[in-house]
Amino acid sequence: WLKVWAQICVPLAARPTGRGAMPPPSSPCALPPHSRPCMLKGSQSRVSRPWRPRLALFTAALSSMAAFAAVLLSPPRSAPRGSSNCFAGGSPGRCGPSPQVLRVGRLPRRFWPLPFMEGPAAALSSELQQLLQEGESRGGPDRARSDALIDELVALRVAFDAKFFGGGLWKAIYTRNGTPKWERNAKLLPFLSNVAGQDYDAGSLRVINYGEVLGSSVHFRAEGSFAEVDTNVRSCPKDYDVFVERGAINFLGLDIPLPISGKGYLRCLYADAGLRIFISPRSSPDKWEEGGLIVVQMPMSRLDPSWLPPYMGAR
Repeated sequence: WLKVWAQICVPLAARPTGRGAMPPPSSPCALPPHSRPCMLKGSQSRVSRPWRPRLALFTAALSSMAAFAAVLLSPPRSAPRGSSNCFAGGSPGRCGPSPQVLRVGRLPRRFWPLPFMEGPAAALSSELQQLLQEGESRGGPDRARSDALIDELVALRVAFDAKFFGGGLWKAIYTRNGTPKWERNAKLLPFLSNVAGQDYDAGSLRVINYGEVLGSSVHFRAEGSFAEVDTNVRSCPKDYDVFVERGAINFLGLDIPLPISGKGYLRCLYADAGLRIFISPRSSPDKWEEGGLIVVQMPMSRLDPSWLPPYMGAR
């Protein structure tokens, strides 16, 4: 709309004004000498258009705003996948920017006051969610495009909000850099649509890892707690220590304890209301997840609102 404004209004503002300015043939000043609104004096005309200077100033201001918005709304140019040490298996809390990533300065999300000024993260996240959901019914998404979107979202380093560590079970809908044990268990019977994911409770700082083998009739569960590595970090990547306390396999409602315990690590690379991107900086206890594994999660309440967790009594 700024371009349309410039095409229509800039020519109007640039037309000559004042004494001696000859009006165009189609203007009201082409009327007989004694007609109004034009008052002719000899061969000179006087046309009063006080709005033209104001229009010119306003148009110039809009042009400046357009240039500013173009910088803020442009997506980042990121380096090839894996170049940022946010993806590396380094120690938690030491995920610094890669020198190969070109980052264009932009305002944090909290400074975007209107819905249509949400910045690039919302569009990238929406595209990735749609791509992954469509891949569920087609045997898998476009991995090249999915990986590119993941890299772009991670490069944004959005502000972290703990409220996105809630909302019930979030299903692991996409993995990269390996196949974890829970994913192999879920694919033992490929004709079943098994669910695997995590349920974080930001209030109690408790977490449940959940993975199905024969639907909810036979499923694995590991429970524990989690804690921030650095409470001063307010943006992604955000690191957590995870303490696995116990595990079990549930067979038709009967829990059979499993000897699972130990300390794990979690790095949140991106999080919003509909998408989370995690990485395991190190291997988890009993190699349940290998170090460097990237997992993309979406809330089960969106993917299948009718799904109910079978473990609520275990909390």
